[in-house]
Order: sequence, then structure tokens, then C-alpha cells
Amino acid sequence: MPNLSKPPRLGVPAGAPLPIALIALPVGVGAPDPGCAKGPDALLAQGLEERLRKPDPTLGQTRGRTVEVIRLGPMSTPTRSSGATSPTSTIRRHAERLAATVAECIRRGYQPLVLGGDHACAIGTWKGVAEAVAHQGSVGLVWLDAHLDAHTPATSPSGMVHGMPLAVLLGHGDARLVGLAQGAGIDPRHLCLVGVRSFEAEESALLAGLGVRIIQMAEIDSRGLVATLREAIEIASGAPGGWGVSIDLDVLDPLDAPGVGSPVAHGLEPQELIDAIAGIAMTPGFLGAEMSEYNPELDPEGTTGRVAEALLVSIFSN
Repeated sequence: MPNLSKPPRLGVPAGAPLPIALIALPVGVGAPDPGCAKGPDALLAQGLEERLRKPDPTLGQTRGRTVEVIRLGPMSTPTRSSGATSPTSTIRRHAERLAATVAECIRRGYQPLVLGGDHACAIGTWKGVAEAVAHQGSVGLVWLDAHLDAHTPATSPSGMVHGMPLAVLLGHGDARLVGLAQGAGIDPRHLCLVGVRSFEAEESALLAGLGVRIIQMAEIDSRGLVATLREAIEIASGAPGGWGVSIDLDVLDPLDAPGVGSPVAHGLEPQELIDAIAGIAMTPGFLGAEMSEYNPELDPEGTTGRVAEALLVSIFSN
């Protein structure tokens, strides 16, 4: 378990920001380009921890946050060609320890912020969140992504697990991962996807059958990001156990944020999202956040890294 300093519990003024557990999981085995495994360390190296600690007057902050960094260092990760361990088995092992870390952080009074490699990290993140609040009820989730991430091995054209985490969290897919995520408590009635614009029919059918709300880019263009994001938060925050947000950076327009492995044209404009998402960590019931799929090898100018940092600082502003 992480060695966390004791966070403030008693006598904290109403609305005071909780401390952040900044959890780095440098794993990219679930994606076709494993360069995203370098994303967490790149964000830490550019000063994300310090930005979260210090108040930012441009965001109206008068106080910063306590931040504890937890780096889940690399485990043995055989290559796909070695045959020693399948990518799915490796992902399960990482998800198990991430879930245990996230659950412990929440129990200690922290808001976890997971920096993943590929989006398969969501299996561990939200299993851990749900485990920590199981006594309260199911968990809601705002999922910002260009894709649905709701494939199973039977429907996926690529077979890559980073396209499957949402299906796994909802109980569909590879038995090894579904078994781990079982009881994750993600309620499809309190799940909303935002920014979607690339998916296969099988994914859409699965989520539609479960009653999941999907807000595609065409709807955002029509209604505006603020209105659609407000709806998404209302859906997620209705869950009795609390709610959180998962961000795949490919939700952004690749012209503004090119450093992702699966870019899709016509995404969200970064500054608009930064403004719209500001301060949501102070919303009642907010449990934590994660960000995935930043690939610094595809970001030579550092543009995407700066946008990613600004998004996370905005979420945890107060």
C-alpha cells in the first residue's frame, strides 16, 4: 500500500479541497503504440505536481492542494511475441495493484488522480474507486473520449485492450478482466460518454442496450460543450456512491493536441474544455479522475503535454 501522509480530516472548513493522490501507471501494453507508457513520467517531469500544489490566480485559486505522488513502477512486461505472458494477463496484474492503490487512497481521504499509459488503466482505476465506496452504492462516470471503448475480443478489429475498458467495467469481454472488474459498480444509468466520433456498430449496440448516454461531437456542435458537459455531470453525479471523470486525450482535436496514438479529426477545442471542466473536483460526490493515452513520442513540440497539464490543474482548481 502507498505510504501516504495523514490527510486532514477533522475541522476542515466546508468546501475545503481534499488532498490529491497523484498515481502514475506507466503501462502501454494495451495499445498498438506502447509509447503512451512514457506519458505519466513526461507529465511529472514537466511539473504537474508543482502546478497542482500551487494556487493559480488565473483560475481564481486562493490556495493550492496537498499532493502525494505514487509511482507504480514497471512490473515485468514481456513482449507480445515472447509468449510468456499475454498482454491481457499483464494488464490484469497492473489493474489489480492500481485498484488496490486507488481504493486505499480514497479510504485515507484523498482524491486519486491516475496518470495512465493506455486507457486500459480505467479497469483498475474505477474498480478501486467502486471498491472504496461500495458501502454507499454504485459509481457514476463521465467518459471523455473520441471512441466508445466498448469492444470485446469478439468484436474488436484490432484486439487491443485499450479499446475495451468500458465494456469490461460494464461486465462484458475477456473473462480474466471482467472477473477482476466484477462488482466495479459502474451503473450504466449514471454513465455518460462525451466527444465520441469514432466507433463500430457492435460497441454502439452494446451501450445502447445498457441505456448508456452517448454525446457525440455532432450534438456538442449543436448544443455547445458547456450544456452537454453539464448534462453529463448531472447524469454521473446522480450515482449514490459518487462519481468521477475519465479523460482519453484523443477526445481533443488532433490539430491542437497531436500527441495521442489514435487521433480522430474534429475533436474538442482544448481551451473550451479547460474552461468548461474547471473546478469539478469540488463538486459534491466527486471521487477522482484519470487521464490516459498521452504519447510524448508523438508530441515533439510539447503541445499536448501542456494541454494535458492545464486540463488536470483546471479540474482540481478551487
